[in-house]
Amino acid sequence: MAFGCLSALLWSKRRFNRMTLADILKAYADGQRDFSGITLKIESGFECDLRGVDLSGAVLVGSYLPYAKLQRTHLVATQLQYAELSNAQFQTSTLDEADLSGANLTYANLSGASLRGAKLQGANLHGAFLERADLTGADLTGAVLTRGRCNGALFKAAQLAACNCFRAQGLVLDDALCDRTTVYPDGHRNLE
Repeated sequence: MAFGCLSALLWSKRRFNRMTLADILKAYADGQRDFSGITLKIESGFECDLRGVDLSGAVLVGSYLPYAKLQRTHLVATQLQYAELSNAQFQTSTLDEADLSGANLTYANLSGASLRGAKLQGANLHGAFLERADLTGADLTGAVLTRGRCNGALFKAAQLAACNCFRAQGLVLDDALCDRTTVYPDGHRNLE
């Protein structure tokens, strides 16, 4: 009997990994919240509502999710490279170790989110809301943080080489790893 249950669980997990966005939205409407480990390229997720889901370890490379409602989601170690996430809502979400390299996060709301150790190389965070976000150890090499709202955000040991922070509001870089290529909020570079 135990083998039958394990077999059913493994079959269910394999079937689950092949879900489409429509399948996920239907399962979500039915109360399902654990979508960890799925592999899916969401090509039409405009304004989709997946608040409170677990997408930890999911592969969503290149997904199209502008204006998505993703508050309180778990995206630990999720692969979101080159995803379209402009204006997406991530308040109090967990994106620790997530790979958002090259993602478009313009005007995304990441207030209170945890992005500890996240990979944001080359990401566009222009105008993003990062109030009280934790970016400890995050890699923002070559990222765009222009006009970001960063009051209370933590950048301890965050890599900001070649990061453009021009006109970012409330950005404190005392504990961040900046170099000669970092553009500070007032537009200068530290050439010393």
